[in-house]
Amino acid sequence: MMKHVIIALTVFYSLQSFAADSNDMKESINKISQIRKSLAASAGVTAACDTPNSPNCSFQNYCSAFADKTQSMYLFQDADGRQVPNFQMAMYLDVAEACARRPFPQAAVQDPFVYPEQLISAAKAGGAAQLKKNKARYQEALTRTRTIFEDARKGVIEMLQARRTSDNAAAIDNMIQRIQSAKMATPVFGDAKYSLSVEGCEAPNAFYSPSKHEITICPQFMNMPEASLYATISHELGHAIDPCTMAFGFEKDKGGLAMSVPEFMGGVPASGKEVFKALKASANPYSSVISCLQKKSSIGVDVPSAQEMLSRIDKDEQELLDEARGDNTTEIESGSSPGDDLLDATKAQFEDQRNVIRNHYDEYKYCSTFSNNGHMQESFADWVASQTVAKKIDGIQDSAKAKDFAFASNSIFFSIDCENVHQAVVSKIKAAAGEQCSYLDGMEKVIKESGEGHGDHPETSLRVNRIMFAKPEIKKALGCSSSGGDTGDECK
Repeated sequence: MMKHVIIALTVFYSLQSFAADSNDMKESINKISQIRKSLAASAGVTAACDTPNSPNCSFQNYCSAFADKTQSMYLFQDADGRQVPNFQMAMYLDVAEACARRPFPQAAVQDPFVYPEQLISAAKAGGAAQLKKNKARYQEALTRTRTIFEDARKGVIEMLQARRTSDNAAAIDNMIQRIQSAKMATPVFGDAKYSLSVEGCEAPNAFYSPSKHEITICPQFMNMPEASLYATISHELGHAIDPCTMAFGFEKDKGGLAMSVPEFMGGVPASGKEVFKALKASANPYSSVISCLQKKSSIGVDVPSAQEMLSRIDKDEQELLDEARGDNTTEIESGSSPGDDLLDATKAQFEDQRNVIRNHYDEYKYCSTFSNNGHMQESFADWVASQTVAKKIDGIQDSAKAKDFAFASNSIFFSIDCENVHQAVVSKIKAAAGEQCSYLDGMEKVIKESGEGHGDHPETSLRVNRIMFAKPEIKKALGCSSSGGDTGDECK
């Protein structure tokens, strides 16, 4: 879900400490210490916040409501005491501290749902007794998450059942069975720090693993408001039936279910009993939604055409061939012209890639592993979440609670991707860390290049504004204007 954040932390999380004794470093340590003290103080403020207003249902407007919270550890707290962390602050501060790791053995805030290392290490938790308490809190959060998981599963199944007809019964039943059999994976944290990375939880994350037909919810999500968890889980369940996943069958494996991946995509011949059949795009009961999501009036998903993909291969081949022809040091034992054998093998490989596209484009065009564009997968999963959240809101009689649920359903996006929060955090951390922490510039570059709609995920503001806020039930609950703003047309 949060791929660009994961990329950034994967690059910078394991920085080696190089604290220096220079005056500049001492000054930076003092400034970082002040930020840490400020965050600790802000974490002690427990008063619930009022749900912000946005007349036109705009992600950007909601983000502006957090202008006075950009330097705090938590952006928002609901009526139940569930907090929405300022994960951008936690992320950048972690990198700044890596420039002088020795003075900061513990996190700025003792919260295992912001810093899950406190679920693993007694030193990070503040002692063995606190570690035990943290693990107990985690088990409680895990139980709560499992309950919400089943509630979200029920919501997605109800959505599917509502669309079932005599004509699409087989396809809908296939989808329902996939949702019913999807498991919630429980992250296993060992004693080693790297286990967070191994489990995919070094940053706030939730993800569907098609190879195992499992959904992992990382600890950072588990103390979030119910609506945030509900929407996140609905999104991940949506991946189990997105237009890409439905193009693959599943078979029984010794560990459960496994996706049947064709050999040309790196799979091996099927060896187990087929459980779910692959579904052709033409038979997908949600083809109208898939088509709608590609319209500019919705989120405008750009699905690369077969010709665009072929042209990309032509360009890659030409660049490689030009490079190979320019290498006069290549010697071929056969005595032929230098590089001839290499060129022939290279051409054959590229031609194989073209044949795969020609033969399988219609099957796998929505898959990021095939087209290098996962926007349809993400947008469809967002659409599934919008349907379940809207139905959930429709059943809440209290308008204030309905408004809170509608707002909180998008709170992870506010925590991770508000640009005004990002700019304020970066400015504060850079001023404290100083020039010797050049990693911050690199981290910003990685996040920028992998975000803004360039990675597997569309731009966050579009996902919220043009899919979530396109649902009339969500807009009504939030008290937004029925017209104006950047909300997209609802895909039905």
